[in-house]
Amino acid sequence: MLNFPDICNHDDTTVVACHSNQQIHGKATSLKANDCFFTFGCFECHAELDSGKQYSREDKVYFFERGMAKTWLYLWESGKIQVCDDTGG
Repeated sequence: MLNFPDICNHDDTTVVACHSNQQIHGKATSLKANDCFFTFGCFECHAELDSGKQYSREDKVYFFERGMAKTWLYLWESGKIQVCDDTGG
């Protein structure tokens, strides 16, 4: 879902949850973002997001936000997440 062009290995066996590196999502020194702010990404895309030099910070924000939206949509459409009322139903 993260899918950096010319970096993504398209290998589902290396996919992990890639957390946001943005302060707005709770990222700070020695703190990762809240667990709900993630996208699925292959090992190579995750490495680029966290410490790679090929893409700018602005590009990384763009690809992360796009990937997170795609991830949440996939989770919703596949029934892996759902909205419940305040009674748990």
